[in-house]
Amino acid sequence: MFKKMLSLVVLLVSISTMLTGGWSKYFGGSDEDMGISVQQTIDGGYIVCGFTDSWGPGNESVYLLKTDDLGEMTWAKIFGGVETDVGFSIQQCTDSGYIICGYTESSGAGNYDIYLLKTDVNGVLSWTKTLGGTYEDRGKFICQTADNGFILTGLTYSYGAGLSDAFLIKLDDQGNTLWSKYFGGINHDWCASVQQTSDGGYIICGGTSSYGSGDYDVYLIKTDQDGNDLWIETFGGAQSDNGYSVKQTSDGGYIIVGDTKSYGAGINDVYVIKTDSCGDTLWTRIFGGSTHDIAYCIDETRSGNFIITGETSSFGAGYNDVYLISISASGDLIWSKTLGGIGADCGRSVSYTADGGYIITGGTTSYGAGNSDIYLLKTDSNGVAVEETVIYYPHQISYSINQRGSNLVSLEFSLSQSSNVQLDIYDVSGRFISTPLTGSYSAGNHNVTFNMENKGVYFFSMKIDQTTHTGKYIIF
Repeated sequence: MFKKMLSLVVLLVSISTMLTGGWSKYFGGSDEDMGISVQQTIDGGYIVCGFTDSWGPGNESVYLLKTDDLGEMTWAKIFGGVETDVGFSIQQCTDSGYIICGYTESSGAGNYDIYLLKTDVNGVLSWTKTLGGTYEDRGKFICQTADNGFILTGLTYSYGAGLSDAFLIKLDDQGNTLWSKYFGGINHDWCASVQQTSDGGYIICGGTSSYGSGDYDVYLIKTDQDGNDLWIETFGGAQSDNGYSVKQTSDGGYIIVGDTKSYGAGINDVYVIKTDSCGDTLWTRIFGGSTHDIAYCIDETRSGNFIITGETSSFGAGYNDVYLISISASGDLIWSKTLGGIGADCGRSVSYTADGGYIITGGTTSYGAGNSDIYLLKTDSNGVAVEETVIYYPHQISYSINQRGSNLVSLEFSLSQSSNVQLDIYDVSGRFISTPLTGSYSAGNHNVTFNMENKGVYFFSMKIDQTTHTGKYIIF
């Protein structure tokens, strides 16, 4: 039987890690868990909301997670019923508690309804509300307003003029509706981000297929304090362009991030738009490579620069990686980073922190216990989570693949000293397959043989003590 031997000799490092104001953490169980929104709290720690499929009574439940300043869990809470319930946005309130919005299938009047939850500082539920009609309604973003009430945006199929419409809902401090407004035309329109502006009104952004020049265009709406539109702008080209996050900037204008299929080098690219206070474009920037790149969130730093997070399949080590981009006040690239492993990793929310660094949350299939876990990363001002410093010893790894109809894989490795070793296998989509090797091994040569059920492209991640080596092989 003919075997093609592929030998790979690499210098692997045993890493001494020094904190640079950064760390990475993973939270979750055996199924799917995702962080969607994160904020630094007044005690210097962090609050994350998203969903969990690992715990709770339903298909998915709202997941609320509190950590200290080093990312160690302080407490976690789960909310929801027996169906699907998701937390999409969180903010700490002036009473030190938290307001969360998302959507629920477990309660309310329709297929999905807007889900509002208010807790105290320890995550103990104060009240909940559901809003919506007989069809699908989803809350996407909420923030506290100057009067201690709340402003909420998202999408509705129950109300408005079109197939779906963007909504803006003003609530009092107990979650009671004071007024609601709907925006859109005869097709699909939605919003994903809102902020109260310095004049007491509101800025919201999303996407529209009712207006503009393309399949979807970025939708930017400025209202007064009562939700009446003052102006509406669309941005984009002939294809699909969407806005996912908007912030009023220190100069009184606005900055929007999302993705574009109309412009750029790839299938879709990160889309950044800077406007003046009237919504007129000052500049646009496109970032990305040859495949999929998207931005979900932006924040302004103390210096007037901007930090962006999202996901990229054009760059990085895995199927998708967290994409972190720093740009100047004029939109020039300062640096970009990818964070993650060989699986699918994404950044959904980023916030500038008091120490000048950044906190990011999203999801990871590269690390953690389940199909995907909540990914929480703290970086310094340069986007670095940890500093890798000291090389201690080399390891030699070789592996052989039987190409004569057998799915047998033989991996050989050599250790210069006793080490803990773990081998994880992933498919091309980043889905975890198996751990055929784990344990403590003595110095010397070792061999492990294992069987793969299906032919195709696979990735391996081999961790030796604190060092990870990744590679790819093909079963023919």
